[in-house]
Formats: sequence, C-alpha cells, structure tokens
Amino acid sequence: LARVLLPIVKQYEWWLRYQRRENGLYWTSGMNEADDSPRNSLMHYAASASSYQALAALHLAMIARELHRPDLATFFDAQHRELATLVNAHFWDTAHHLYNDITQDGRFITELQPGVFCKHVHAFWPLIAEIVPSDRVTGLVQEITNPASFNRPSGIASLSADSDQYNREN
Repeated sequence: LARVLLPIVKQYEWWLRYQRRENGLYWTSGMNEADDSPRNSLMHYAASASSYQALAALHLAMIARELHRPDLATFFDAQHRELATLVNAHFWDTAHHLYNDITQDGRFITELQPGVFCKHVHAFWPLIAEIVPSDRVTGLVQEITNPASFNRPSGIASLSADSDQYNREN
C-alpha cells in the first residue's frame, strides 16, 4: 500500500483537475462507438462518473488511515462527503426512486416519455460508493432484485427489462 498510495493519489488529482466540472460533478469519459447503451445518447451528466470518484475517495481514505496518513485521510473523507452531497442532490430521481443520468436540459433519462423507460445498472454506483442515505437503500435494493426490472434469470441486467431498448432476445 505504501508504494501505490501516492501514485493513486496523483491519478485522483488528475481527475480532480481535468475531469471535474465547475459545479463539482465529473465529466463522463470513455464512451465510444462500441458502447451503444441508450443512455449514452441522452445523458449530459452521469450519476456513475461522480460516484466512481466518491468510491475512489472512500478507498483512498481507508488506505491513508492504514498508512497513518491522517492528512490524506481527512482530505479524501471530505471528498467522499462532498461527492455524496452532489450525487444525492443532482441524481436522485424522486419520481422513480432511483439514481439516474440527466439530459442537457436537466431532465432525468429515466422516463423522458410517459411509459418509456431507460434505467441502467449505473444507477446503483452510489450504493457501491457508500453515498446513499439510509432512507433510499431499501428502494434501490428492491429495484435491483426485482425480476421485472434488473434481476433477470441470467443475472443483473445492464439495462432494466422494463426499459424500452432492453434486448429480450438474449
């Protein structure tokens, strides 16, 4: 851990400096033509991008504590809290009780047209990053374990079965 902490901190610093928007949210990156998820053409802000960084901050704080670096632990704990606040303020779709991405005009991609859903497994990154308030956890767990939504016979679907572009043939 001692050998890798500072290089990982420098990687985090790169994201902080070059991929963070003025509003504190992170840019989505790494999309390519091969990634044809329907959410990619819709989203302007991605819940997952900021959640990834919250997860990184959470684990960097743990590593820093293990290595007796309270300065770094304090910094990354603060980063984790700040990103938790941002993700919960911007990406919680109260109408559908789910985290989701946002279009350029500020709408959730969950249901842009009545009855036409776009719910992606990326909605659960806030759970992994441990930034979900306790009163939201039960609803998220119900959604990911719902057989009509994400819990499919082949495992957790990347796009929910009740989403418009879910591939029912596979």
